[in-house]
Amino acid sequence: MKKISEKLTILIPTYKRHKELKKKIEYLKNFHFKVLVIDGSPKPLEQSFIKKFKHITYFHLPVENRYDRIFFANKLIKTKYVKLEADNDYFPSSSLIRSIKYLEARKEYSAVIGKCGIYSEYKKIIYIKELFKNHESLTQDNLFLRMKNYMRDYSPALYHSVLRVDIFKKQINTLNYCKKKYGDNFDIMAEFCVTFICCAYGKVKQLNQITWIRSDDEIKFRKDFIGIKKLIGKASNYQNLYGKKMKELFKSGYLDNFFSILSDEIPSKKKGADSQNKIKKIYIDWLIIASRRNDQSMKNTYLINILKSLIPSAIKKYLRFFLRINGPSLMEVVSLKIKVDYKFYKNELREINKFLLRD
Repeated sequence: MKKISEKLTILIPTYKRHKELKKKIEYLKNFHFKVLVIDGSPKPLEQSFIKKFKHITYFHLPVENRYDRIFFANKLIKTKYVKLEADNDYFPSSSLIRSIKYLEARKEYSAVIGKCGIYSEYKKIIYIKELFKNHESLTQDNLFLRMKNYMRDYSPALYHSVLRVDIFKKQINTLNYCKKKYGDNFDIMAEFCVTFICCAYGKVKQLNQITWIRSDDEIKFRKDFIGIKKLIGKASNYQNLYGKKMKELFKSGYLDNFFSILSDEIPSKKKGADSQNKIKKIYIDWLIIASRRNDQSMKNTYLINILKSLIPSAIKKYLRFFLRINGPSLMEVVSLKIKVDYKFYKNELREINKFLLRD
């Protein structure tokens, strides 16, 4: 397992969250994956802590924009595969090893994703809720069909996939070029860019195992997406304003150069005269679908908020976990009291549960 594990770099572009980062590093010490931390915080992590972990490489690069840290990391990654993670994301190691083995055996695949979960804590109990349940393997030979199918029910899961490093470098080089054209505004189109290039260069496998467990942290604490903040103001405006603002930019022609850049990245054998228009069509269809879902969600949220305003916050929180709105507890999954539709190893989920409960 060690030789397989050493083929993967876990990249963590952290910012102002040393407490979460330390916990994550303590978790990662149990595995043989290469770990690369690029810390944008004003102050570095203590060297006395970092020196305890031989397979973890730490750089202090005090810049706010997370993509500047990812650009810096690009030249440092020497493994065959890479996985981008936040400092408070977790994973079962067996899922990543299986992902690597799948890519080793099938050269036509660019990335592997799996089941995704979101975790939260209440009264010293960890709860986990499955996210993005409609994802499936993208096995179509046509890259536009792969992209269309993924964007029909888009999530950032592919952004956090186990990915071939040569494709990762194409993504980052393309984003770097976009930054030269758009300045800090380039990060408003970053996730679409990353997803498109992944689909352009290969198929995507969906595993029936969890590969990404993210934290249920508040969006207002996500501070290092500079272009998105300029577009929508407060991070809490994301759900209400992002789609609307992006449709305005699309109609104005502001994104046309971006679509041209993506078209130029398509492998020559797969590129056609109408490639740019196909990309634009996929993009606007995605915005329309997302806007419709958001409008419906806002209607539901409005009614729910009226009801919520009548209930004290402590009771609302209690009900959310008592009714399992945030999913079952992790230990209920481990003990098989609650059935889930993904495979897992009990010992791995117990270990994740233990680390998530650490102060």
